[in-house]
Amino acid sequence: MWDPWGSHLPALIACASATDGPILEVGVGYYSTPILHALCQGSERRLMSVDEDLDFAENFKSTYARPWHGFTYSPDYAVLADLAKEQWSVVFIDNGKSPPGARRGADAALFARSATFVVVHDHDLIETGPDVDRLARPLFPHSFVHSRYPNATIVMGNAPIPEIP
Repeated sequence: MWDPWGSHLPALIACASATDGPILEVGVGYYSTPILHALCQGSERRLMSVDEDLDFAENFKSTYARPWHGFTYSPDYAVLADLAKEQWSVVFIDNGKSPPGARRGADAALFARSATFVVVHDHDLIETGPDVDRLARPLFPHSFVHSRYPNATIVMGNAPIPEIP
């Protein structure tokens, strides 16, 4: 049986593999952080991980922090406005604790001009999907909802969406 906590991996890996620039992870996690770290490690591709939960983020930072893999603690994700001024190949959004996903649409919209691809997990949740579709999706010329597994993932892009298995 498929674990819905990792249902974003096919889309995330496809987008990361189709690009070679920096990656921003908004919300660290047991699946995304190790996978993104491994994908970036060989070339020391820049990876920035941001989270609102200091203790949770510190667990990952102690294992994965490198000169090319930075970690930032931001209790209300205010740092995203500044990060949106930078160019990103991939922005992965899987943040928000209460309710889960409630801020993902607004956060995704911040990166409409600065990211090649924005990948948002849990698109099919009521707290996530409608806001992403209303606030962010219209800002991108390309989008695709990968719903092969529970907890769908939406990819929005300023370039054609890569094939996602």
